[in-house]
Amino acid sequence: PIEPSVRLGRTLPVVDAETLRRALLERLPDDVPHNELRGLVRRPSTVLVSGDDGASGFAFAPLPDLAVAFGSPGDTEMDALEDAARSARVEPASVEIHAPLPELERLADDGRVRLDEPMRVMAWNADAAGALRDLAERHPTRALEPDDDALDTLPPAVQRELTKPDTWPANAASFAGRAVAALAHAFAETETLWDVSIGTGPEFRRLGFATAASAALVLHQLDRGLRPVWMTAKSNGASLALATRLGFTQVGVAGSAALVP
Repeated sequence: PIEPSVRLGRTLPVVDAETLRRALLERLPDDVPHNELRGLVRRPSTVLVSGDDGASGFAFAPLPDLAVAFGSPGDTEMDALEDAARSARVEPASVEIHAPLPELERLADDGRVRLDEPMRVMAWNADAAGALRDLAERHPTRALEPDDDALDTLPPAVQRELTKPDTWPANAASFAGRAVAALAHAFAETETLWDVSIGTGPEFRRLGFATAASAALVLHQLDRGLRPVWMTAKSNGASLALATRLGFTQVGVAGSAALVP
């Protein structure tokens, strides 16, 4: 299975944030399984949590309260993740952890996490490129800028997620009149890949707005030389149907769990 983790092997002689960041980027492949982890590590605002030797830990993003594991985190790393969450004024119980299933099962046996359902990891098929433009034209779409008045039509949580990263993320919004009906943005971006994040207003679902926004953003990112990656819960039929429509196919699974303080 595809596993969003990496084993550093030997420990590091000096473990500070920048040393660990450089070590991870040197060892993490720029591929689909590691896209989320590598994308978070590349952000200067990501909190890197590790034990004394730096061999295991988490890349923690206070928004959206996500921690992606590397190595084999144990009690020391889990305690450090709790401390990092509290320092960021995040309730530890709201932190979602992504890691290989065997690692999460071990942590669940120790009472440190509560297992959620696994996620599908999906890669994009370039043969689907020809259909994207028609899908993107189902509704009016455009990118949002930081000073765009249309941001006021988004839920506050979505506004915070957009403004939290170090740089304004690539995005595409589809519109119903003046209101944003659906917004797709690049959550985790590496040198060649990016992770699709999509949100649709409840009243605009099943009307093609998410399809238009996602297709428009995929086209934009392809022009930049970046291929999309899709991750979704196995039971999320709407997300799976949208991904399939856009040309994604499953290549593996990733574990998901909630931190137990």
